[in-house]
Order: sequence, then structure tokens, then C-alpha cells
Amino acid sequence: MIRKIAGASPLVLLLLLGTARADERVRIEIDGLERDLRRNVLASLSLEDARDDDDLNEERIRRLHARGEEEIATALEPFGYYRPDVQASLSRDGEVWVARYDVDPGPPLKVESLDVR
Repeated sequence: MIRKIAGASPLVLLLLLGTARADERVRIEIDGLERDLRRNVLASLSLEDARDDDDLNEERIRRLHARGEEEIATALEPFGYYRPDVQASLSRDGEVWVARYDVDPGPPLKVESLDVR
């Protein structure tokens, strides 16, 4: 017996979830960062912004992915990380492009004194 969940059967919910995943053209994976750092990096990636664009083709995906390392470095600066090591790769998993970024933020810059005038 299939029970209804919020007005829809579990089968319908699974079909809807499957449909949403089928539209995914780009998946972004970021390893090596904790919550706030990861969230800021994702918000700064041009590829993340463009994921749902209708004109997102292979050339544009490659171009935006190439910007990723610099965008990640810039996104980490407000947290005091100025020398991150970013290893980026781009591959295909069926019809989905997988942009993977392995990030070692490095040591944070510690401010020992500040002279504001």
C-alpha cells in the first residue's frame, strides 16, 4: 500500500526528484573547505551562477571552469586565506559536466598589529 505524503504518493515524489536531476548539466564539487568558506566559494564561482543558463555549452563551461581557481582564491581572502592551493578538474559523467575543486586554503594570515589613521 502506498501512503500519500503531503498530497502526493512517494512514487510521484521520486519521479519529480528524478526529473530535477535529469536537467542538471553541471555539478560542482568542492572538497577541503568547511561551511562558511565553502558557501562563500560557491557564491563566488561564475560557473555556479551560470548552471541554469540556457546558453551554457561546452565552450562556456570550460571557460567558466578555468576562472574557478582565481575566483576561489578571491573568495577565501575575506577569511584571511591568501595562499590557497586549488586543484581543479573538469570531466563528464554521462551528460553532466563535473567541475571538481580540491582546495587547501593554507594557513590564515594573522594580523598581529593594526595602525588605522
